[in-house]
Amino acid sequence: INRLAAKTSSTKITMRYDVRVSEKAVPDSARISSSLISAALVSALADRPLPNKSVWFGEVSLSGEVRPVAHANLRVKEAAKLGFAAAFGPASSKTGSSKIAFNGLGQVANLVDRVMSKS
Repeated sequence: INRLAAKTSSTKITMRYDVRVSEKAVPDSARISSSLISAALVSALADRPLPNKSVWFGEVSLSGEVRPVAHANLRVKEAAKLGFAAAFGPASSKTGSSKIAFNGLGQVANLVDRVMSKS
């Protein structure tokens, strides 16, 4: 993330961010990882770490909705097997796993709230 500062006519400084994600950094199923990329950006801009042992999945639409992805239940179960403590994904996902805490996200605003919270 490159931060560019531009002075305006007043003494206020406006920040503009230029974000580039390498094609090699995103899997072929890029829709699934868009909530992870969004959470990482919010985390970096706010200088707040993402929760430890957490996994993020879901497609972020242009309107800011966190949309469901295929096999959400299997993703959460696999995350639990791998030792993750929390999963963040679309609120509409049916997970059914009691071994891992699932946090439903309906909008990007919910994602920002989760990243900014102290829990």
